[in-house]
Order: sequence, then C-alpha cells, then structure tokens
Amino acid sequence: MNKNAFRSGRTRIAITVLLLVVALPITAQSFGGGISVFVPWDMFEGETGSLSFETSAETALGLGEYFSIPLGVAYNQVYGASVTGTVREDDSNLKTSGPWFYTDSLLPYLLGKITIPAGPLYFELFGGGALNWNASVRPFHDRIARDLRDAGAFGATSGSVAVTDLTVNSGIGYGWVAGASAGVRIDQISVGLTGTYRHIYHDLTIEGEYFRPDDAGSTFDTNSDDFAVKNLTMLMNGISIGINGSFSM
Repeated sequence: MNKNAFRSGRTRIAITVLLLVVALPITAQSFGGGISVFVPWDMFEGETGSLSFETSAETALGLGEYFSIPLGVAYNQVYGASVTGTVREDDSNLKTSGPWFYTDSLLPYLLGKITIPAGPLYFELFGGGALNWNASVRPFHDRIARDLRDAGAFGATSGSVAVTDLTVNSGIGYGWVAGASAGVRIDQISVGLTGTYRHIYHDLTIEGEYFRPDDAGSTFDTNSDDFAVKNLTMLMNGISIGINGSFSM
C-alpha cells in the first residue's frame, strides 16, 4: 500500500470515528490518571532493557451504558527502544543484540472501551490508536556500532569499531495500544488494575562517524541508498501494568 492510500485510509477511519461520537449520546465524562511499571518487550526475549515507571492522565466520554472513548497521554523514560531493519545484501532481518536507545516518551492515545459492570466491580476491554513523540533520544553507542558492523555497514564484519557524533531522527511514531482492566467503583470514584500492550513504530535515521583502531573511518548516513541496512525502524513495544483511578461526572 502506498503512503497516499494509507493516509486516505486513516482519514476515512478518523471521519467515521467522529461521526460515531456525534451520533451517540454522551452519558458521562470522567477524569483520571495512573501510575504503572513499563516492561519493554526485549526483556521477554532474553536480551536487555529495564523496567521504568510511567504516569498517565486521561479523560473519557461515555457513549451509552457500556461504551466510552478515552483520550489520554502517558509519559515514560523508556529503557528499551529496539530497532528493526533489513540487511540490503540479502534482504535478511537485521540482527540486534538489544535495544539501541533510551528515550523520554510522550504518548497521546485515543481508545474505544467496553465496560462490563458486576455490582461494585467492573471489567474493561480497550484498544485504539496512539502517537509517540520522543522528547529526547539517547543512543547506546557500543551496541549500535557492534550491530551495524555485524551487518556489514562499516566494511569488515569483525574487529573493534566505534561510532561517535550521532544524530538520531525518529520523528513522530504511530501504532496501537490494547489492554484490559478490573477494579471497583464506589459512587463516582473508580480504582482498578490495568494491563496494556503497546506497539509503536518510528521511521529512523542515524547519521554520524565511525572509526577503527587502525582506520580513521568516515561518516555514515543510514538514509543513503547505498548504506548496508535499509528500512530502519525504532520499535517501542512492551507491557504496562499499573493502578489507575478516575472520577465520573
């Protein structure tokens, strides 16, 4: 699918959602927030990464008794932003030894949520789209140098190599989030446990310099047509587990 068709598809989806919001009666509005522990997916794959704390704020419009549309934003210092790509020589997947970046992530999201009440208890299922902006991106130089060397980006695929003066551009990422929660509701106050999975892509380019002990090296740009790796993408995926609370009006 080309980019124009993809953008057109997203536009149609956005218009459909807006029409549904207008057509359905708004029965309630809630405000809340939460704190959670974020586990990057690399930890499940036996590589590296680390737990981090995430905070979020959210408002939701109730559309009928069981359906609502939450709009919120989450902030996190993510130790575990991975990278995917394709080795140009043989079209194989880029092999990495762990996450390449540590980022300050700001994630706005728009969800659809189904609530199933059970007396004072409730159960929820939700999912939707999300954007992500990295306020800062800190690269792990040694890991980037080693993984790009192994892919043939710097000539020889063995021996010491270092990268420096890196400029990283990850733009605005996009993807989806989904999860479930369960809790208790007393009058207008709700408190619950929530588990959320996210899958966010960022188009990625890296510019910098590389050198070896016996070679002055040169500059490199992952966006150039002859670079050894193509289609570099920053992948921010993982699971958040936390406590959230809200107040309904």
